[in-house]
Amino acid sequence: MLKTIEFRILLLMVGISLVPAFGLSASKTKKGAAKQAAPAAAASTAAATPAKGNVELPAIYLAETKGEVYVVHNEFKDKADAPQVLEDGDRILTRADSFAYLELRDGGVVEVDPNSDFTVKKADYPAQGLRAMFNLAYGKVMALVKKLATAQSAFEIEAGGVVSGVRGTVYSVEYDGYKCPVIERTYEGTVVNRWPPKHEQATEAGHWNKVCVCGETTTGKLDSSEDKDFGRFKKAAEEVEGHNGKIQGELKTKIAAENQRKASVNWFIILAICHYHP
Repeated sequence: MLKTIEFRILLLMVGISLVPAFGLSASKTKKGAAKQAAPAAAASTAAATPAKGNVELPAIYLAETKGEVYVVHNEFKDKADAPQVLEDGDRILTRADSFAYLELRDGGVVEVDPNSDFTVKKADYPAQGLRAMFNLAYGKVMALVKKLATAQSAFEIEAGGVVSGVRGTVYSVEYDGYKCPVIERTYEGTVVNRWPPKHEQATEAGHWNKVCVCGETTTGKLDSSEDKDFGRFKKAAEEVEGHNGKIQGELKTKIAAENQRKASVNWFIILAICHYHP
């Protein structure tokens, strides 16, 4: 009877240590959990833990931040700790004068501008190439997208019912979260905007397109202030890509440590069951 009670208490303690989230988004809670891993279990699993050099980068990750940025993962909101893994469903929240820079594993940068709410709906690399879908609840994002490898590849940002898709270009999407229009600006390449029921309109480089799901659209040429903003973003994206070696090295270290923490916890549970189960 006593062993059964001890066993249940032990499993409860392990469960509590895993509550914050799985993955690397809630970074502070992960650091605390890693310190609590049993030394003996960690030693037992060290050999089976992937080395840093063998760790595969995720399809998309938070590379750098400036100012006050938060990541919402599994409903837990925590201050961003770049570089960190991003998973499907994760939200990026930026405050005033703050920026977040996301990178795709095979190239490409997404900038989340101040006062924005941006969600990674899906990002992976199946056999047919990159499939990346995002949602902008409000605010503004700018994206530098490398040429997509296959016809089945996709990179799309949805805002206010309007989906802006590209094949390889530089563009931005802006939406206030409440009313029309969604403003899409194309700096390089071509962007195709789609909205219900079956409307579709392309925006060529050097132009903007204001789209409302009610069906009203207007287009025009980018002005000097928009061109200046494009230059600022492109410089920022190049700086982020220039830090890739450092960013990816730090991220792989975090992923390897998290893999080891999970393996340690699994071994701890197995050992506990073997020892305490009546």
